[in-house]
This record gives sequence, C-alpha cells and structure tokens, in this order.
Amino acid sequence: MLKQILIILLFIGFAGSGGCTETTKKSSSCDTWIINAGKAINVSPAQQFNNGLKQLHIGCDGLIPEPLMNAAGDSLKTADSKERFKVFTNAVAAYYRKACFSIEPGKPAKDLFDFCLEGDYPDGDYAGMLPNLDAAVYLFLKAIEKELKKNMPKSRMNDFYVSKFMQNLFLAAALDYEKQNESTKQIKKSK
Repeated sequence: MLKQILIILLFIGFAGSGGCTETTKKSSSCDTWIINAGKAINVSPAQQFNNGLKQLHIGCDGLIPEPLMNAAGDSLKTADSKERFKVFTNAVAAYYRKACFSIEPGKPAKDLFDFCLEGDYPDGDYAGMLPNLDAAVYLFLKAIEKELKKNMPKSRMNDFYVSKFMQNLFLAAALDYEKQNESTKQIKKSK
C-alpha cells in the first residue's frame, strides 16, 4: 500500500511541468536546473532515486557544495550499502554531530538519535518515512535540502520546486530502501 501511494505521489509531483528530460550539462540557471531535476526523478520508476542522485551530481554552480555533489555521483558507483554509507556520511560529516554516524550501515533513519532528525521526529515533514529511509541517505538528503533552501534564488516558484524536488527525492529514497530490504529478505529465504 505504501509503495502504491508513494508511486502515485512521485508521478503527480512534476507531471504538470512538461516532458521528462534529464540535463547532462551544468545548468546555467539554477531555476531551470531544479525544474529539470524534478522531472528527471520521474523518468523511470525503477530508477527514481538514482536519477535524483544523478541530478544532484550534475548540480548547478554554487547551489550545492562540491563534496555533496561528488558524494551523489560516487554513491552511484556502488550498490554495496556499507560503501554508500561511507560515501554519504563522509560528505555530511560537517553538518551533524559525530554521534549521528554511530548507527550501523543499512539501518533505518528512525533509529537515529532525535537530535539528528532535525525536527522530523515525531511530526516533521518526513516523519512518516523514517522507518523506510536508510539513515545515511536521510542525513545526506537533509544536508542537500539545507543547501538548496539556503542557496537557491528566492522566489515562490523556486521554493515550490525545491520543496517538490525534495519530497519526491525522499519518497524515491524510501522506495529504494524498501526495495533493497525486500531483496535482502528474499536472498535470506532462499538460503
């Protein structure tokens, strides 16, 4: 049921913005980048989170710090959850207390200390997704969200697209985490 709701929300998030295209060069305009990044998430339901990471890696000059952009690209090079954990936590080390990284790779965000959840527990924007989000991915996406809100040129349209992009990216990450957990369970059952 959660999967169906998330997929519907992902598809309607940017459906009204035109065709689904992926930018391959750095956008000259951050306004254009955020719109294209939102569209790219919806290109392929099976690859929504990876499409979002690709867009973060492409980025827009000055909008997202280079270590975060590089981490988005580096995370795509491995499917190993421990390696991805290292990539994401190293990139966001400056954003959080050291205790936020004491969690084991692959654990859900709900297992993080309350002070790491930045208002998302018990009733923040992403509270309902905490059990279905990898902790390191959550920390990474929250750092991205901070940077987008801080650095994006201020306008109602930009605020809307940043909000939609982050909501869809969090939903895509939750679907990806759920899919990985299902695969792990099936592998364990077959042994």
